Amino acid sequence: MTDLALSTLREIRLSKCPMFVCHLFSNGGCFLWEKIRQILYHNANRIGTSYDDVTDSTKCDDESIRPIAALRDKLVGIVFDSSPCAFSEQPELLQNALGHCDIFTRLKLQLYLASRATLVMGGEKRELAARQRRAQDFWNGMRNCARPDIPQLYLYGDNDHLAPLEPLEELIEKRRREFGEEKIRSFKFGGMRPSPHCSHLLTYPEKYMEMLQSFLESCASPYCPLEH
Repeated sequence: MTDLALSTLREIRLSKCPMFVCHLFSNGGCFLWEKIRQILYHNANRIGTSYDDVTDSTKCDDESIRPIAALRDKLVGIVFDSSPCAFSEQPELLQNALGHCDIFTRLKLQLYLASRATLVMGGEKRELAARQRRAQDFWNGMRNCARPDIPQLYLYGDNDHLAPLEPLEELIEKRRREFGEEKIRSFKFGGMRPSPHCSHLLTYPEKYMEMLQSFLESCASPYCPLEH
């Protein structure tokens, strides 16, 4: 994931765009954001504006993405689509996720998890404990590592079997208490017409684009007007 984060930042840097928004889908997008956030903020705060140490375990000598401060300043908003998903206390979410994979990928993942449990972690209980620790670390990062100067938009469904509703809405309300209604926007899709995981644009295209357009305009307005 570190390599993907670095590659993403490199592309943004080389594009010379005046600003950018992270549009994240499901936890896959959040895992990428988790690493980008670490690079842009945690490590940058620790080492200034140098890329001498991008992460605790990764070196980066790429001159094209050294100016961390410039990339931080260009990030003007974050969109969370069907995410972040809390999964620490609901192991069945893994089975739900596997249900969206093709049979080959599903078997490959199941074999990998089984081999890790028996060979690497020394048993199923230790494997489960390790996954729960990772899940808790992820959720703590999502809840507590946010910047008040970056607006956020949450687009989610009321019956998403991969993104539990209660912890997600608790996170959104926590953000609003900390940063205010103007910075933290959200819309919950569903009701009479269910909106599956990461399918809100397909299920409610007009409302989705309306919310997204309004958010992008608000993010960009301090810098330049957006053309429709």
